[in-house]
Amino acid sequence: MHGDRADHAERAAELRVSDADRDHVAELLSDHAAAGRLTPAELEQRLDRAYAARTDGELAEIVRDLPVVAQSDKHAKPRRWYVSIMGSSNRRIMQRIRRVVSVAIMASPDIDLCQAQLEGDEIVVKGFVLWGWPDIYLPDSVGLEVSGFTLLGGDEERGSSRVPAPNSPVVKVRTYGLIGGYTIWRLPPELQGLPPARARKAAKELPRHPS
Repeated sequence: MHGDRADHAERAAELRVSDADRDHVAELLSDHAAAGRLTPAELEQRLDRAYAARTDGELAEIVRDLPVVAQSDKHAKPRRWYVSIMGSSNRRIMQRIRRVVSVAIMASPDIDLCQAQLEGDEIVVKGFVLWGWPDIYLPDSVGLEVSGFTLLGGDEERGSSRVPAPNSPVVKVRTYGLIGGYTIWRLPPELQGLPPARARKAAKELPRHPS
């Protein structure tokens, strides 16, 4: 009987995994890193292993020493997950979002949330950067709070200085980095929808304290 169970467990560990399985483990790793259980270097190493994993056993080994955290915050869905490794990408998000997770490893991706459907009064963006300078684009009609820690580098807010209405949604950007940092661009309506390079150039010319 015990032998049968052992054989079954061994066969289960050899089952091939899907991209969704890898993304799920990557999401778990980011949550543990945000909680302080993994350093940025450990997060990078485990993400590399997660996206290279081929079987259930390999994925299970990556999180074997981490506690199981209950998914109590069910209302926080939908969550969008974006990973860039050794390269850059331009992603314009138009879906419904409440939480966004961005991981940049030797990359500087553009993530445009100006046309996303922001769900609720508070939207959380978690950013992890290991050598890179990603950009996040937000409409200037929303509030913005930026916090986090970067060993070498830091985050920056650029663009419009417009003060949003008191009842506007608030985007809370939480970043953690080794080398690099996020730049958050607040864009007025006339700049939203432009290609990232053009939006950045125009945003740099905006007055810092418009009337």
